[in-house]
Amino acid sequence: MKHDVAIVDGHVDLPYFTSRKGFTGPLSDLDNGPWTLAKAREAGIKIWGSALYCEDRFNGALSFNHFKDLLSHTRSLLGDISVLGKYKSLDEAETFLILENADCLADRSQYAAELASGGFLLAGLTHAGKNRLADGNAVRYSDGITPAGKDVVKALMANGIMLDVAHLHDRCFWELMRLHDGPVVSSHSGVREACDLPRNLSLAQAKEITERGGIIGITVNPEMLASSGPACLYDVYVHMDILVQRFGPLSVGIGSDFCGFDKPAKDLEDTGKLTNIGRLLLEKGYGEDAVSAIMAGNWLRVLGMILEEMP
Repeated sequence: MKHDVAIVDGHVDLPYFTSRKGFTGPLSDLDNGPWTLAKAREAGIKIWGSALYCEDRFNGALSFNHFKDLLSHTRSLLGDISVLGKYKSLDEAETFLILENADCLADRSQYAAELASGGFLLAGLTHAGKNRLADGNAVRYSDGITPAGKDVVKALMANGIMLDVAHLHDRCFWELMRLHDGPVVSSHSGVREACDLPRNLSLAQAKEITERGGIIGITVNPEMLASSGPACLYDVYVHMDILVQRFGPLSVGIGSDFCGFDKPAKDLEDTGKLTNIGRLLLEKGYGEDAVSAIMAGNWLRVLGMILEEMP
């Protein structure tokens, strides 16, 4: 694929990855690992989502301080990289922020206004486990969205932050759809028809997301791509093609989840290899407009929609 074709990656676990390595920045000095700024720019990545993954082990009284520490690390890491938000346009910024596990808002939903001012465009209520807001995909029996969770949903909506359903338990997903009638995204997922895991989306969920004008970012995490055997680039195509054949090319994007897993899929070893997705789509007969939409345009549409709705 041509290097002048833009790519948007809707979900990268850079803050978690770098904090675990003890790397404090600036990001331009990170020279090894699955994601580096040099590799991203060489591949033509226009914007990426920097996910602040708040670990479930901090849920409860410790979660807000844990989030603040991670946010401080993220600001240091990004340095002078422009963050998309109320005061930075799509043409001016290189990254946007995602709150992954919003337990820290359970007793301070009003903090959502500060998140919106600080470049957070997406927020997921949970990670894999149970927290004070809702249940994640690893919970066997869900109690649904809690009263605190409903308050947080209202606060996020009021401040224009779009909800990311990537880790929600099925019951909580459908409760959220009843609470909120606007668009949502799943920033880094697969589809169960290709790999039957609770972490992946059912076709009914995918249909709901796309009918609301949202997007499904297909991950390159091999654990979510193939039910048996080692995962590879072709498996990413399979997940994307299932969605495109049912809901059209405007439903799909990339949400790699690089830095959030250890062993890569074949031919997707690092962020520089994301161009392989576009090449394979073209080889499979996808038109250039459809490929451009999947590689970047769909995310740009959704991000623009979020910015327009922010108060």
